[in-house]
Amino acid sequence: MTELKSVSYWETSGSEYPFYPILAPTRVGDAGIDLRSTEHVTISPGAIKVVPTGLHIKMPSDLTALVCPRSGMATKGITIVNSPGIVDSNYVGEIKAILANLGSADYVIDVGDRIAQLLFQVVPEVSTYYNATLERAYAAGEDITVRGSQGFGSSGK
Repeated sequence: MTELKSVSYWETSGSEYPFYPILAPTRVGDAGIDLRSTEHVTISPGAIKVVPTGLHIKMPSDLTALVCPRSGMATKGITIVNSPGIVDSNYVGEIKAILANLGSADYVIDVGDRIAQLLFQVVPEVSTYYNATLERAYAAGEDITVRGSQGFGSSGK
């Protein structure tokens, strides 16, 4: 059984729009939590805009939050530039979505519109170490994995 993680949240001071009376997925089974815009924004074709959500969160150090695109917006050419946007556990500033318009028409966002999804992810603690043997083998062109040194697109179509 998965351990329940506790995340606290609050909205930007002075916000006249309480969008998050309960921070939870819209429906049972939804993985993400809808994030809403606190500003009216128009994104021109080819433009990138940082859109505020008014939301702040405080989470345990073994969690991260991912700001992910909404599929309905993606079908209109609107996506998150740094998808997914990573919210570190030690960040308590306002969560914002960096949206890009890849479409051919202006995209209008009204106050309260759902603009992204927030997905929580457990981040395992890892230990890394320098491996000189692997470095030498790679530099010599030796196959250190099944893939070898083949890069992007090496498996074909």
